[in-house]
Amino acid sequence: MQLGWPSFDFGASLSTPAVVPLQPSPDQVDIAADPNPAPEDPRAFCVHQLTILAAGIDEVYLSISAFAMIHISKHCPIEEFAAQYAEKYNQQRYLEQLFTHAQGLVDLYPRVLGFVFKEQDREQCQDPDCVHREGMPAPLDGIFNEMSRPKMHIDEYLFNLLVCAHTRLTEVLGNLITHVKSCAKVALASPDYLKEPELCIPKLRVGSFVASTQASSSMQAVLLVHMAFLLVDWAKQLHTRVTETPDLGGSSKDRQVLRLRCEVLIERAESEVNGLKKIRDALTTLGFMK
Repeated sequence: MQLGWPSFDFGASLSTPAVVPLQPSPDQVDIAADPNPAPEDPRAFCVHQLTILAAGIDEVYLSISAFAMIHISKHCPIEEFAAQYAEKYNQQRYLEQLFTHAQGLVDLYPRVLGFVFKEQDREQCQDPDCVHREGMPAPLDGIFNEMSRPKMHIDEYLFNLLVCAHTRLTEVLGNLITHVKSCAKVALASPDYLKEPELCIPKLRVGSFVASTQASSSMQAVLLVHMAFLLVDWAKQLHTRVTETPDLGGSSKDRQVLRLRCEVLIERAESEVNGLKKIRDALTTLGFMK
């Protein structure tokens, strides 16, 4: 079965690298090609990076359709399916982007968490004659009091952006599982199933080590599962911070929504990563991976 996987060169860094500015390719969405320089303010720069990353993840999601169906006779050679699949889905491009964005989210998570829960500067005015102490006429005072609501003490915008990016990446993994299912059906139904599959897997490098072609697909699957597990751990840390922060502010409903969003994200992310691990093990048992 011909699979056009991208070539990955991981150098000597299998551990999580330091956060660096993302360098999107020219063919990514318009926001990634914005020629304006990144803002100098640390929080604004973090928002800038996360926004680009979220847009890139969304592009990958749209590229990997959830309906990975190619209708072809099971008696056709497996090479014919591979040719049609490669024509319909640009797997080399989206797999490369998937690895890039997953690692980017792993890198950004700790920095984003720092800004999400950073104590906001509160007004400390000691001037008894300051205008902010002036009262207002009864009608206006009553209206403004009715409209006021408890202020959240976390950065809700960054929280929502982070959860949305991670959720979208989880949906990408779900779509990828759908593609694996379709490819497995074709491979098992193919008359060429009993012969050794020929996988066009580019070499994977780690420093001076070069993996064999047969081992590259399995190693890339291991790396993808590993990064997905790292993201689950970060989501759990986000949930812990939300539940254990003594003064989140806002209403009880606001705080409940934050907790529920974290719990849903963790459940979905754990489901997908555990599914990927089981599928990888099953494909290895069946001989599709070495």
